Amino acid sequence: MDVENLGNSICIWSVPRSLSTALTYSFFGTGKYEHAYQEVLLESRVEWVMMPESAAKKDMPRSFADHIARASQGGTFVTKDHAYHMLLGDFFDLEQESALLQKMKHVVIVRNPASSVPSLAKKNLETDTLVTNQKFRPMFVRLGLGDASFPEQLEAQAGFRQSLKLTQHLAKILPPGRGPAVIDADRLLHNPREVLDRLCDRLQLRHGGEEMLSWRPTPPEEVSPAFKDWFDTASLSTSFERRHASGTQHKKSLSPEYQKHVDTVTANLMPLYQQLLSYHV
Repeated sequence: MDVENLGNSICIWSVPRSLSTALTYSFFGTGKYEHAYQEVLLESRVEWVMMPESAAKKDMPRSFADHIARASQGGTFVTKDHAYHMLLGDFFDLEQESALLQKMKHVVIVRNPASSVPSLAKKNLETDTLVTNQKFRPMFVRLGLGDASFPEQLEAQAGFRQSLKLTQHLAKILPPGRGPAVIDADRLLHNPREVLDRLCDRLQLRHGGEEMLSWRPTPPEEVSPAFKDWFDTASLSTSFERRHASGTQHKKSLSPEYQKHVDTVTANLMPLYQQLLSYHV
């Protein structure tokens, strides 16, 4: 493991539907990082659970530590993961990974549950990423969600509890002034230059926020086929301004039944979101 490369690399932790993919692009677009790893951790976790023989044949990372060790050998990097995947303890154990986490810089990106939870619910329904789908059931079982109702699945997947736990842990183990850097996706969309400048200052980066304002669109072949339905908009983006414009487009409404679930989950998560904002850059 290359400790020097680790010290200059970024680990982004997110709640789903929070612009974390665009944020990863914006870091990589500065040209200061050799590699960007979008969904390596998610893809490897899913494959090891659902298709272990295929995962072994591809030599996919078996854990967060395994992924970081490999990534650090290739230079400085940006990687991201959804915080709720901490539920899969054999892939990531917060206490056991503390020494490794201390060597890196960390960003936690969140979004108001009033925006992120409806978006997550709609995407789950569109892609049938549900506990009841036998294709995904092994992963949900491993996450401890095998018997979860739709609102229970939604609340767990939203990741606010894990994001807060991770943020509080990082705040304890990282040196003063080094993070974790929490940013809110909606603030980022409305004032990207200011938020990114604060982010770079907090993390003591080798570049400023202005260098992160735009990036090249991602060629379709670079988007994992397993997740193209989830990242279709982000992969075509070139700036936060364009993401903001695309986000204003009309979205199909949820049925009254699902909207009721979304409203309940949103209310449950709002206090956690407010606590996370107390760490905002």
